[in-house]
Amino acid sequence: MEPQENISIVSIDNYLGGRMAMSHLLEQGFQNIGHISGPLDWWEARQRMAAWKDALADAGLSAATSSGRKEIGLLQAARSYRKTL
Repeated sequence: MEPQENISIVSIDNYLGGRMAMSHLLEQGFQNIGHISGPLDWWEARQRMAAWKDALADAGLSAATSSGRKEIGLLQAARSYRKTL
């Protein structure tokens, strides 16, 4: 949930989690890393996508030119898996 004034929440850091996952993949030598997202009207999905793009940029790669694919709005595991093939 996007932080809001006067509302207490317990949440995970989607951006940090995305960066940690990307760091692991990049350290393993992967360069063509795709991203499967929830709907972009979800703040959490936008945070994870930002982490993906930022990690690629920090590694000298580009989300626009990478052969890694971006899929948006995929919420079903089986459908998401098929998109990775």
